[in-house]
Amino acid sequence: FGAWGQCSKTCGTGEQSRTREVQTQAAHGGTACTGSAEETRNCNTEACPVDCSWEPFGAWGQCSKTCGEGEQSRERVVKTQAANGGTACAGSAEETKTCNPDPCPVDCAWEPYGPWSECSKTCGGGEEKRTRAVATAAAHGGAACTGDAEETKQCNDQACPIDCKFTDWGEWGECSKTCRSILNGARQQRTREIDTEAEHGGACEGDIIQKRTCRDVSSCSNRFKLR
Repeated sequence: FGAWGQCSKTCGTGEQSRTREVQTQAAHGGTACTGSAEETRNCNTEACPVDCSWEPFGAWGQCSKTCGEGEQSRERVVKTQAANGGTACAGSAEETKTCNPDPCPVDCAWEPYGPWSECSKTCGGGEEKRTRAVATAAAHGGAACTGDAEETKQCNDQACPIDCKFTDWGEWGECSKTCRSILNGARQQRTREIDTEAEHGGACEGDIIQKRTCRDVSSCSNRFKLR
């Protein structure tokens, strides 16, 4: 036989063969050659190396945020494990990427109200105010602020004090003494009345009778008048 030929496989059990030729043909009734002109055998029977391989990636998972840039992932599994000295799988079983990068809506928000202002009136129903400012302006489609920047309420609604009012003074009355007694302190008076009573703690100051000294000289003789 000649040399063994090349194995049909490098691993995993191949086949190789070798051949021979008839050196002397049978003649004159000689015995024919027995056996085959070709001989085969198994070769490279060790298992072949198996490289690792992946299944395709699955679908992307849900994003971790609905806005403001979140993260989502997808996974894959090993389809064929490495064996017999094969190459291990390269890469990761999980893949991530950013998602929903648009800014999140920002709703408007108010600062707390400030203190109430001084009442516009001390009585009779005034008004006081307080204001507030926007702490955070609405952005990226967020909700606008509801409500007012200014708030008002009634104050000092108690009735105001009303002072009394008098009528005008009347005419002076007659002098209390005649000419002959003018040296003895004659008096005359006039009066007035309360036209409007005081209310709600109002004041009523002043007199309703007013007096003064006088002398009636109409009945005096010329001697007394000259004096």
